[in-house]
Amino acid sequence: MSMSYRSAPISMLFKLVIWPLECVMLFGLLGCLRLLPTQFASGIMAAIFRLIGPYTGWHSRSLRHLSLAFPDMNMPQKQQIARKMWDNLGRNVGEYMHLDRMLASARIQFEGTEHLDTAQGGIIIGAHLANWEALSMLGKSENLPIGLIYRPLNNPYANLAFRRRAAISGADIYQKGREASLGMLRTLRKNGFMLMLVDQQLREGISIPFFGHPAQTAISHIRIALKQQKPIYLARISRKQNASITVSISPALMVDNSADSDQETKRLATYINTEIEDWITQCPEQWLWPHRRWGKNILATTESE
Repeated sequence: MSMSYRSAPISMLFKLVIWPLECVMLFGLLGCLRLLPTQFASGIMAAIFRLIGPYTGWHSRSLRHLSLAFPDMNMPQKQQIARKMWDNLGRNVGEYMHLDRMLASARIQFEGTEHLDTAQGGIIIGAHLANWEALSMLGKSENLPIGLIYRPLNNPYANLAFRRRAAISGADIYQKGREASLGMLRTLRKNGFMLMLVDQQLREGISIPFFGHPAQTAISHIRIALKQQKPIYLARISRKQNASITVSISPALMVDNSADSDQETKRLATYINTEIEDWITQCPEQWLWPHRRWGKNILATTESE
């Protein structure tokens, strides 16, 4: 909840007690995970998430989202995918403090980076698949200038964790909103690469089908790429083994510069959504199903039918 909706005493309680305690627990957990071997940290968090995840409301929401995406799938199949999703999500948490070690030990590998060799910057688009944080290590792996966008948490102290990610990856990091728009331009103009995850609902986007249902889809990065004449690439992130991640970079997407800007933006957004659908269909257990990709209205409509 935003601070503006809280009374002064409650706001002070959050600032002086609740948020600091949350940070102590968060950074205590991350510090402990950093001390563990990579594979052990990944495995232990996977076990915890497998144990707890199915008893949360996010599990039920995941099953409803699976029904939207795969209406012909039976409940045992959906339950199996959701349980495996918790395993993957737990591994992501366990691996968060080990991304640099994973890169150094070749647990994170990049394919298709030759497509970037002749480009003077561009936008690289991924999704919340496998360990999506692995994409942030592209700059360090290939010695490329990169930029990242993050959505701030309600707890401002906890946002230090995002800043730490920037330090590990060597990226410029921008907060979602106006800062991100200006930062994206700044990174592209110095021939850097903006790394984006675009499979989230965005109120400022446009409605594009996703698994056959309307979904608010981000397009600002496409508009900027077209205006700045920068290429767009897709990055498929896959978990090959327990703590091994592969990021595959596609050739640059074909862009029709002679087409109407709005039409070309919509075409590219539709193509990107279709590609992400294909990635998810092939490895549904590696996607973040609790996220409200379609918003609340489509779920309410579906549940009432």
